Amino acid sequence: MKKYFVLGLMLSAGLLLNNSILFAQTKASDKTNITAQTTQPTTAQNSTKSNKTALLLRPAIQLDSITPVKLTEKYSDEIYVAVSEFNSSGKNRYYTIPQSPVYWPGNGVSQISNFQLWQGKLPAGSATEVIVSLIERDTPPWSLDDLIGVVKIKMENKAGKIKYEWYQDGKLISTQKTEVDVLLTGSEGIYRAKLSLILRSSTKAERNPDAVKDKK
Repeated sequence: MKKYFVLGLMLSAGLLLNNSILFAQTKASDKTNITAQTTQPTTAQNSTKSNKTALLLRPAIQLDSITPVKLTEKYSDEIYVAVSEFNSSGKNRYYTIPQSPVYWPGNGVSQISNFQLWQGKLPAGSATEVIVSLIERDTPPWSLDDLIGVVKIKMENKAGKIKYEWYQDGKLISTQKTEVDVLLTGSEGIYRAKLSLILRSSTKAERNPDAVKDKK
């Protein structure tokens, strides 16, 4: 009888030990699940933030080269570029390069190469339109400035990919090439210009637009 009593005590102790182990394992598992649930939203937030950053494009328009074929004036032209931006966010811009009253001498513009005319930020789903006008400056009020030619590019950020269209004097000229080679003709002048659409992560320092001098 004593033997059975001792055996019963041993079985009871074993059951209590198993229950304690199961309880400890369940508690540890619950703690792990709670930790995973707590960290999961943080990972999702970081992923969303990363996607927004990845979808932000920084397009730029670069003047690769410009060459006078025929000047509007007998000796030299006084040239500048007017840049107009119309953004879907409503943040529009207008400026000239170089800034008035400085200008580029027409017979010296061939010195210009890989010059950045414009750069902007294009978030996902947004669009912008940039108009680049080549103008010959005259002396007001006796004479108004003469428009030589216009190049326009429309850009749109579609899920992180840029869609664009090049126009010259209102006519579509390319939807595939990032570079265009155009003849700008007007006011009896002709200039050949090469422009590029490029993507940059940050704005680089550009050469001084006032540094172009007359070609001797």
